[in-house]
Amino acid sequence: MKLEKRPGAGKALRKRWEKAFAGHLTRREKKGIHLDSYLWHLCSWEATEFAEGEEAVRLFERRKKRGCFIFFEGVADAFWLADAKDLRVSDLPHDRKDLDSSDLYAMDETERWTFMMTHEREHGPYWIENSAPEE
Repeated sequence: MKLEKRPGAGKALRKRWEKAFAGHLTRREKKGIHLDSYLWHLCSWEATEFAEGEEAVRLFERRKKRGCFIFFEGVADAFWLADAKDLRVSDLPHDRKDLDSSDLYAMDETERWTFMMTHEREHGPYWIENSAPEE
């Protein structure tokens, strides 16, 4: 698998993620769950439907994947994986000190699903799916 670095794309991808997965919340609700601190608070504060732990991993690994963005909380750069069909959790660059990657987000190119790994071992991983799975 070849990750293509996207310098400076992190902020825009976090905004896209917020619109796609937290767009149902008001500004006040987002502030109340501290979404500005960590996007994964959407799940830890139970502000959407999600799967957690082994179930989240299972859903991520069973999901048919095409293109996938990988980005991090507060990190300027992001990555693009054009062919993510074989992407597994073990392939994700989580907890790499050179990337400051303690909070990782994977999101498909059409914003239908996201998989999150957090820096807090008691939270996550999380999975959110916006619509019915593709056949």
